[in-house]
Amino acid sequence: GQADAVVGIGAGRLIDTAKVAAETLGAELVSIPTLASNCAPFTPLAAIYHAQGHTFSYVEYFKKSAYITLVDYNLLLSTPHDFFVAGIGDTLAKWYEMDGITRHKVDQLNAYGQLSRASAKTIQAILFKNAEQALADLDAGRDTPAFEAVADTIIGLAGEVGGFGGIDGRAAGAHATHNGLSYLPETHAVLHGSKVAYGILVQLAETGDDDEIRSLLPFYEKIGLPTNLEDLHVTENVAEKILQVAEFAAKPEETFILVDKSLTPQKVAASMEKVEAVTSEAAA
Repeated sequence: GQADAVVGIGAGRLIDTAKVAAETLGAELVSIPTLASNCAPFTPLAAIYHAQGHTFSYVEYFKKSAYITLVDYNLLLSTPHDFFVAGIGDTLAKWYEMDGITRHKVDQLNAYGQLSRASAKTIQAILFKNAEQALADLDAGRDTPAFEAVADTIIGLAGEVGGFGGIDGRAAGAHATHNGLSYLPETHAVLHGSKVAYGILVQLAETGDDDEIRSLLPFYEKIGLPTNLEDLHVTENVAEKILQVAEFAAKPEETFILVDKSLTPQKVAASMEKVEAVTSEAAA
């Protein structure tokens, strides 16, 4: 039969599944997020995983966005603390990935590219200003301006970066690192956005922004984002695991190459090792 619409009520993977169903049926999508943990309810793409549900496969792009995304802040207050933290980490990557892709051609961006970059910078500013208070409000069950600002940023503003910027506003090194990490069984219990947040540090190490890593660490520690491999439960055969992640993240079809055309697995591995050194030094 023919459906007029597919309604997805839930979190990221459920809504991504609803997107696939709507696209297959040629139906409209109505998305109703129950968690503020990613931009899935608003964006016309889906992260597709292999059948067992842990390892990343590819990104699917759809012809249309949701017909309507219905956000109820009182419903989003049921978001588990760790999922909200992961949503902040995933969304923070919008600035760092956009900057990594476009920093060498800012003057060449068209009007929409400039708007995309400005949106990404605004996302960073909103999260830095409101994340800590928003988490406290979530834990207390309070619908406040800080909570709404962060929830809107995670669900809505995050999609504007790629929406306006196209290829210049897409995922880059942080998400490629996540994709590689998804193949390590010990990271399966770590949420998507938290692995992406670690990937931000790896991308910054690759682009030589060690001082930016150091400036981010207090924010990460304050809200509970991972800063090293131990935080991702990777504690055994670390050198081997680093190379495994690096080999995946450096694949030509992955997105890390958007920030470094001469990327190699050895470069990514060295960047992961640098993150370990910088975070260890900061903790000393």
